[in-house]
Amino acid sequence: NNDVVLIGVSRGASTIVNFMGLDNPDQVKAIVIESPFDCVDSIATSVCHESKFSWIPGIKRWCCKLMSFIFCKYKPHGIRPIDCAAKIKRNLPILIIASARDGLVPVWSSINLYHELRNTGHENTYLVIFEDGKHAKLINHNRHGSLY
Repeated sequence: NNDVVLIGVSRGASTIVNFMGLDNPDQVKAIVIESPFDCVDSIATSVCHESKFSWIPGIKRWCCKLMSFIFCKYKPHGIRPIDCAAKIKRNLPILIIASARDGLVPVWSSINLYHELRNTGHENTYLVIFEDGKHAKLINHNRHGSLY
């Protein structure tokens, strides 16, 4: 059996979006992604806002540089999930799982990715948003969420 379902969390989820947008292998029959982000800038913006440092000039740029330091393979002008989403096969079932109180990936970043997929004809794309839940701890916990 060559049927594959890709499941990823956070950076892994966003990497799956990039991979599928670039390669679209026929073996992949569905995608389940938890806490995917549309781009790293969204995380930087959220972290600056949540830390109450967003008033400091240039803080978002420094936050992005910190991300580059922590995640050495990250390139600020590299491939972004929001740009790859439209290139994924239109008939591929996609489930996006997010938390309104993720703590790292802002829910609006996952929602942006969902809207990009739906707006580009991905009718088999679904979004579940949990009211609470810690980052990277949603799939394996009993929670109630809203399906979109």
